Amino acid sequence: MTTDPVYELLICTRAKIADPAHWTQHTEARDFARSPVSPVSALAVCWCAAGALVACAPDNDRSDPVFLDAYDRLRFTAQILIDETAGAIRGEMNIAALDTDELCAVNDVLGHAAALRMYDMAIERLQEEET
Repeated sequence: MTTDPVYELLICTRAKIADPAHWTQHTEARDFARSPVSPVSALAVCWCAAGALVACAPDNDRSDPVFLDAYDRLRFTAQILIDETAGAIRGEMNIAALDTDELCAVNDVLGHAAALRMYDMAIERLQEEET
């Protein structure tokens, strides 16, 4: 088992959204009433794949090197998922036209299972790099 802070962040974040009741789409986080809130708000009860990463990041800092490394790893694995399901993505949205990124595309178009798979792939790739 690794003690890499990027690995720990990815594990923490995946756990945060593993239960579909604690996962959301089209905003970073929602409160109990399903209204959008900041992913670091004490009122947040569910998060998207990207919002959960912010909520678990060191000091909730989007500029922290650990956050940035984890985010880049997720973008890489998200692109793989997008490429694998290019028809579904093309049929639902144009990522560039919507000014979104790969994480949001996976989360909002491909859904919960794909968001978890994105995390699993990033974690697996990180573990392979360390062996």
